[in-house]
Amino acid sequence: HLPPDSMPTPSTVLDLGAHIGLTAAHYQTLWPDAQVVAVEMDEESAKLAEQNAPGVNVCQYAVSAEGGWGVYNPSLRAEAYAFESRAGISFDPDALLDNRKVMSYTLRKIVLRSFGDGSVDFAKMDVEGEEWAIFEHGEWAPLVRNLVVELHGDGGSDVLVSSALRALERLAFVARPYPPHPQAVYAWR
Repeated sequence: HLPPDSMPTPSTVLDLGAHIGLTAAHYQTLWPDAQVVAVEMDEESAKLAEQNAPGVNVCQYAVSAEGGWGVYNPSLRAEAYAFESRAGISFDPDALLDNRKVMSYTLRKIVLRSFGDGSVDFAKMDVEGEEWAIFEHGEWAPLVRNLVVELHGDGGSDVLVSSALRALERLAFVARPYPPHPQAVYAWR
């Protein structure tokens, strides 16, 4: 979850997929003068993040490629909740079974809502597979200076990393594998 030591000290930090806020709390400790925003779609996890990371702005919604309503299944492992878009589909709460309805915003909208100047110095993205659709909708890319992404999906680590590097380079980032994690990349502009 940490950027390389070569990254300049950030003044704005975005934790996408904050879970219970431990990473956001670490960011706040590392960079006490930075404005840290944590995004977590699960209500219970977001409440814990508020307790674990006082002073961090915790937002309870999801990040997705297109924004809008979606669902996730909280009966799965908490660290592996995956957002599923339901844009344009009406909901019958009785038909959701174990799924929970949640609003999502695009990464561009989250950056603009969170940081008045419209940019973020460092973002950590751990969004359980939604990263691929977010890469395809690259209107957010000019607003992010440095990015660490944990990759999810089918295929081995080499396939995921090489696919992410290509996607991020298409968005005008310089991107490299991130050795501390075999399925992560670091990108900057």
